Amino acid sequence: MTETVTIHVWQGEQFDSYDDLLERDPDEYELPLAETEFGRPHEVGDDERVTLADAIDHHGTYAFDVPNDQRPVTLNVHTNDSYHNPDDWGKPIERGLTFHERDDYEPFQTEIWGRIMMWAERPEGDDE
Repeated sequence: MTETVTIHVWQGEQFDSYDDLLERDPDEYELPLAETEFGRPHEVGDDERVTLADAIDHHGTYAFDVPNDQRPVTLNVHTNDSYHNPDDWGKPIERGLTFHERDDYEPFQTEIWGRIMMWAERPEGDDE
């Protein structure tokens, strides 16, 4: 059976403030942990990823978090705003969002343009 992880995602409109965004309840996604050789999106199956936005002209405010009891996890959030190559996801935001240690920090907050896809993996060397 594939191990899964809970991802909390707050999604807002382009001009939403982070304070207002975080007052809402997040969407919860149960993602299977992907096992890749090189950590590239083309290695991740359709059942191991979630598309958060499918329009290349999308512009939104987002926040991401992983509950402490689900860590360590690297969350790979990719964007793509190409009309010509919609499957070229490139590198993830911040080279992957690292939720490796227990903490009381606020969720990672960012503005994102274009199509958005995310997938999760355990950090290299973590054999839980």
